[in-house]
Amino acid sequence: MTVDLKDIASISEYTGLFKVIKPARNGIIVERIDAEKKRSMKSTHNKKVTMLEELGVYTTEKEKTVPLSKIFENLYKKFSNDLGISSKDSPEKLYRFIQEIIPNYDKDNVYPSDIKKLINWYNILIKYRPELFKLEEKEKVTPVKEETNQPAKLVDPS
Repeated sequence: MTVDLKDIASISEYTGLFKVIKPARNGIIVERIDAEKKRSMKSTHNKKVTMLEELGVYTTEKEKTVPLSKIFENLYKKFSNDLGISSKDSPEKLYRFIQEIIPNYDKDNVYPSDIKKLINWYNILIKYRPELFKLEEKEKVTPVKEETNQPAKLVDPS
């Protein structure tokens, strides 16, 4: 299972998450990820647009970060629809939560505000885009044999 976050964005000065539809002359056209799914044009002149697929959580390992898609995948496997924590919980409880899901997180570079965003974003996506968390059975990867340098191939089950 992979959680595909390629078209999901956070935009500074706006709450929630957005699906990026397409670029426009003075910004981007987005669809709000909520019950209304309202489309609008957002100016990007003084705002930061962050694609969720580019985000991760700092760790103490060589790789330095764990991608958000991998974190969401692990959260879904462990908690499904209910994380059992709120973004309004105490910093101590937030740190215990992140320690449970990423034992080697970088304690100096991960802040309660980061954990709150992670929780809020997961809850938005699980509620309004649950299809992102479902295993895609259409595509199965065949393992690469060690003696070849060829990439794995996708197999069509039909």
